[in-house]
Amino acid sequence: MRAVGTLHLARVAALLALAGVAAGCGLNTDTSSGPSAVAGSQTATQAMAPPPATQTTPAEPPWHVAHGRLLIVDSVHSGGAEGPYKSFAVTLEQVEVRQPEGWVSAASAEDLASLKGVSRGEHIEVFRSYWPDGYTWDALAANHLNCYLTARLYWDATQDVDALLEEYYDLFYGPARAEMKAFIEYTEANWMKATQDVAVIDQLFELLGAAEAAAGEGIYGRRVALITDYMQRLHQLRERLATGREDAPEARAVGGRHPATLTLDGALDDPFWEGLYAYPLRELQTGERPGQRTTVKFAWAQNALVLGIDCRDDDMANLRVGSTRDGDANIWSGDTIEVLLETQVHSYYQIAISPSGAVVSADRARGIDPLWSAQAEVAAKAGEEGWSLEVRIPVTDGADPLKGVAGRQPSRTFPWYFNVCRQRVREPGNELSAFSPTGGTGFHDTLKFGKLFVP
Repeated sequence: MRAVGTLHLARVAALLALAGVAAGCGLNTDTSSGPSAVAGSQTATQAMAPPPATQTTPAEPPWHVAHGRLLIVDSVHSGGAEGPYKSFAVTLEQVEVRQPEGWVSAASAEDLASLKGVSRGEHIEVFRSYWPDGYTWDALAANHLNCYLTARLYWDATQDVDALLEEYYDLFYGPARAEMKAFIEYTEANWMKATQDVAVIDQLFELLGAAEAAAGEGIYGRRVALITDYMQRLHQLRERLATGREDAPEARAVGGRHPATLTLDGALDDPFWEGLYAYPLRELQTGERPGQRTTVKFAWAQNALVLGIDCRDDDMANLRVGSTRDGDANIWSGDTIEVLLETQVHSYYQIAISPSGAVVSADRARGIDPLWSAQAEVAAKAGEEGWSLEVRIPVTDGADPLKGVAGRQPSRTFPWYFNVCRQRVREPGNELSAFSPTGGTGFHDTLKFGKLFVP
């Protein structure tokens, strides 16, 4: 018997988003239903203990289960007397253990067993999701298997997971059970490559095509078609991957700068910055000059990337500061700079910085891991005509995956790919700009990243 591994079918299309948590950079989601809505499942039933009377469960849960441990992290949600964003923290005794779409079955059978008698209950949520351009999909298309397995294990976490999977393939896909098993197992093994490798995408669609042919007409064919509809965005990504990054804009991080010539105070007036080119940010969708000018300088010093970012603003009286605390997700309710880095060995990292100098960092290689820390040194300075940042990001060998940017000094042959983006929050709407415009509404499009190297 084996434990439940993460069934990554739900991640394949979700990864196509390459979405961020900043305003204008994420999915729109609307909570709709729990496991009682799982069609075709004979035992998908909640095992729910009454929640504490005083506990308000947020729309986006700030915890996840990993090997028997409940990990609590900060998050944000809309509404409340404190304004459109409100941070919160919860303790183990307060929470219902909830697992959002995309990693419902990431809790293994051992996790579920270890939480019995410790948590106040468990339940599953499924989200109806859509894109601003109208693309949508059935909420249970890729979550049905996760819901089914988790619900079965709620009743008995010692069950043989392989046997449960075989039962599911038989009952839900009928004549296409072997083909869908092959598709799901291939997806689970290769989902991390599905946003980078054309051959992997082609194999996914070949396996899915075989399942469609085997399922035929009727209920089994309609169930396979749910996955087919869910995967449509992968066709678009394939075409973009085939095109590659030949036209990526380039930036040079000048080496040889002596750290002693830099006082990290946010002012950008030290000899360290003299002679460095100031690369402008452009409007995110059109590529035109934005209303408020932003420039960034790059240097490489003592195995660290150093950035000098100058944000012009003709309305400093209304500068929006989302947070003054590191790690506080409320940072995205105000003006921010985001630094997105893909090194030779890791794709990718996100570092968000407030005008106050507060930092929120996340490892985006597998969703959003807020436990990672960039270990960045940041200094901010505000004046009458704008605000500026000096940022030093140390580079490591990756020995500690939760600390520092793993990689090597970028070169022409082995560059980094990156973006530096700005969110300016004002009425009537936000202004978004980037070193490499994405042509969309979000920052987190890795295929649009620019190229960075030390000459």
